[in-house]
Amino acid sequence: MGAGARGLLAVSAAALVAGIAIGFVGGAFRWCLGIADRWRFELLEWAGRAHGKQSPSAGAHDR
Repeated sequence: MGAGARGLLAVSAAALVAGIAIGFVGGAFRWCLGIADRWRFELLEWAGRAHGKQSPSAGAHDR
């Protein structure tokens, strides 16, 4: 195996590892967005109940 082939293999392996890492980071970010969205709806509903108003998400479809 020549020096060029070893370099290509190293770059390919680094790209594979980087792609997997970016996939995990993107997945974690998307999961956090889903959690934040649910917390936002719960906060709005709690605030509406605490002040005796109708829930802001009344009539909205369940997520």
